[in-house]
Amino acid sequence: MCCQDFGQSSLPADSLLQVTSGVGDVAGCVESLVTTASATSPSAADVASLPALTAFTTSADDVSVAELSADHTYHHPTRRNTRSSSAARQAQYLERRRKNNMACKRSRQAHKLRLVDMEEELVRLEKVNAGLRERVVVLERTKETLKSALVDAIKQAT
Repeated sequence: MCCQDFGQSSLPADSLLQVTSGVGDVAGCVESLVTTASATSPSAADVASLPALTAFTTSADDVSVAELSADHTYHHPTRRNTRSSSAARQAQYLERRRKNNMACKRSRQAHKLRLVDMEEELVRLEKVNAGLRERVVVLERTKETLKSALVDAIKQAT
């Protein structure tokens, strides 16, 4: 058990000694801290007199900090094992290329369909436009005929 707050403890000094019994040098440190617990925090001399707790364990089942640091190897996230991952990266690259090629094909087909649709729409609109032009010609002729008939009617009335 490691004491996290070196200030006043909620446990009496006897129970602190019982909790730390069998721990060795740490019991002496705790006893010295308990005797100085009347202050809100330990003095610099008390903290400096504490032994290093890097290999401290509370029981035989616990793993020491030294064992943990010796077993642990840190791998930087940007470093990669190039031999084992090069095949995986190549496979990912090829899969991305395959998907991109398929997307390009779909895009080109959609573009061609849009062009065909626009050409069909152009042909349809040209036919409609030609029909409207013929109607304009017919209406112009009708207008001229009616205009001349009206002028003739006015001349005869006068």
